[in-house]
Amino acid sequence: MLGRLCSHSGNGAHGVAIAATVWQVSGGSGLALGLVPFAQFLPQLLIGAHAGALIDRWSRRRAMLLQQTVALGLAASMAVLVLSGAAELWSILFIVLGIGFSTSFSNPLQAAMVGELVTHGSARQAAVALNSASWQVGTLAGASLAGLAIPLIGPGAVMLISPTTYLISLASLLAIRASDLAQPRPRTRLEKVSLRALFAEPDLATSLLLASAVSLFGMGALQTGMQVLVVDTAQDLSEGTALGLASAAVALGGIAAQLYVLGSAIPTGRRLTGYATALGASLIASAFLPHFLLVLAGGCVAGWLTYSHQTSAQVINQRVPDHMKGQVAGAWFAASSTKAISAVIAGGLADLLGPRVGIVVLAGGLLTAAVASKRLQTRDGR
Repeated sequence: MLGRLCSHSGNGAHGVAIAATVWQVSGGSGLALGLVPFAQFLPQLLIGAHAGALIDRWSRRRAMLLQQTVALGLAASMAVLVLSGAAELWSILFIVLGIGFSTSFSNPLQAAMVGELVTHGSARQAAVALNSASWQVGTLAGASLAGLAIPLIGPGAVMLISPTTYLISLASLLAIRASDLAQPRPRTRLEKVSLRALFAEPDLATSLLLASAVSLFGMGALQTGMQVLVVDTAQDLSEGTALGLASAAVALGGIAAQLYVLGSAIPTGRRLTGYATALGASLIASAFLPHFLLVLAGGCVAGWLTYSHQTSAQVINQRVPDHMKGQVAGAWFAASSTKAISAVIAGGLADLLGPRVGIVVLAGGLLTAAVASKRLQTRDGR
């Protein structure tokens, strides 16, 4: 957990530094800002489900060590590129694309490893929440540090934090005993999970369907749309500081979400639908807030709803047998990667119509999807 916390702190700082660099090299383009998560999550959308199936065949500890080593190299390459002054939009997106391919394996790996290290039902829910909390705490710390440091030392120097934290993450992985994890199954015995099997369990079906809707509509509005809105309303702050505050506000809401899920009952599909509905409404309300501090508060509330939904969905996903956890996690993260499309739409709408209109349009799509999900549950008697 300590290793993941350090790694997420580095990633939080790295993400803000990349956003600040892209904002600078593109002349303040919302579309360019949206292309960053597009490049990051497109690989997960394309190969996420296949990556999940593959890791059920591998030693997860060894696979995670390899993934973290690759991620370290990519983070270091980005820092060198920006510090050299040679960074252009295409080169930044190329490295982000590589990070996206790496993340396509790390997300289902982490989800599967948590389920194996903690096996008791209630303890597993707490473990999933704590694992997600480490991400939010790390993102909050990293984004806050980046927001303060970028005006002083520049985004390139801030990017050096990420490779350093990956070294700590690697050391923590080496401390995990291989015997604590499930052994990879032989290729001939691997059971592939069909779509019919996934959607046969009502709560799991809701988890997958709403993962796609929340990512396609909610995440673009929450991340790219809110980032542009904070920069536009925080006139007295540098772009790096404003972007750091936007990420930190969402992460703060995410921390509150993990504490809430820790004390909640076992989640259901109906609860996921409630989170999605409330998220759409909160995003629309945030779009009409006049001051950047109020926008940050709105982002914090939206972050709480988003990560309450995501963590609860991952708890539901842990109900499958151990040898299928990688496949189910991969399918869920692939469904969640529609945020790649949402980010580009949010950025384009921000450039054409302004960030407020873009947020309202996307949030309206999320509300429509949530209502449709509720009607399906009522029809099926869930």
